[in-house]
This record gives sequence, structure tokens and C-alpha cells, in this order.
Amino acid sequence: MTLLSILELDDTARVVWVDSYSTNVFWVDFEDAKGQRALVGIDLRKDSPTRNRLFEKAMHPNKPGAVFLELGCEK
Repeated sequence: MTLLSILELDDTARVVWVDSYSTNVFWVDFEDAKGQRALVGIDLRKDSPTRNRLFEKAMHPNKPGAVFLELGCEK
């Protein structure tokens, strides 16, 4: 399965799964009507260098392919 950026999904996108690691890393799996998928997560680990950062394309910010999102950026 190829994961897209959340910005590439159309307006039919819906949440299909929410999960977390016991380390306070949470992610949400989105899918649109075309079957395209995106993962978006947040790192809430207390001592993490990426604490409170949003990321996509992975279930953990340390996984290969994880891309950090800049808040407030234009599409």
C-alpha cells in the first residue's frame, strides 16, 4: 500500500483507524472514496526531540518515510 500525503486525499477522506504506541505516539489512518490512504501522527513523548510535532506517512516519527508537517503551510 502506498501512503499519500494527507493533502492528496479528496474531500471524501474519513478516519478508518486510530491507534498509538505505549510511548505516547498517536496516529490516524485516513482513506478516501478512491481507496487512497494517508497516515498522520503526533509525537507526544516527553523527552523526544520531535515532541508535539505532526508527521505523516508513518506510524512513528522514527520510522523510514516519516515526513514532518509544518503547521500553517499552504497546500
